[in-house]
Amino acid sequence: MKTWTIAPTKNQVILICSLMTFLFLRLLVISDFLTSDRFSNRQYLIFGILMMTGLAISVVSIVIYRAKGIDKSN
Repeated sequence: MKTWTIAPTKNQVILICSLMTFLFLRLLVISDFLTSDRFSNRQYLIFGILMMTGLAISVVSIVIYRAKGIDKSN
């Protein structure tokens, strides 16, 4: 697990991004989030925080992977 955060490989980055995308779509479909009026502002806030966390994890893994590739080429 330590290599996933310090130096992720291409396959690990793809896995992280696809997992976050799957969880995002799964939450949208199961909760009927975008088409229902029964959700409160707090639930929208929690949903937004969860999705931004997933996006941040994906972006950080891509940036670390790209930085590792640039350092390796020099």
